[in-house]
Amino acid sequence: MIDTNAPDTTITSNPEQFTKLTSVTFSSVSSESGSTFQYSIDSGAWIATNGTNTVSGLSEGSHT
Repeated sequence: MIDTNAPDTTITSNPEQFTKLTSVTFSSVSSESGSTFQYSIDSGAWIATNGTNTVSGLSEGSHT
């Protein structure tokens, strides 16, 4: 059987919108156990994660 229903995903912690930190941590949870997540910073490569991520080496300025 193929699961065609996307799980509910919630970001549970993230940095403030405006910060001068060069290292930030954010976390996500899913309604479906065993879910994994992916993220990309500044149009970079997608990185797989289990839900908690720390990104370091960020320069000052806006990031997407």
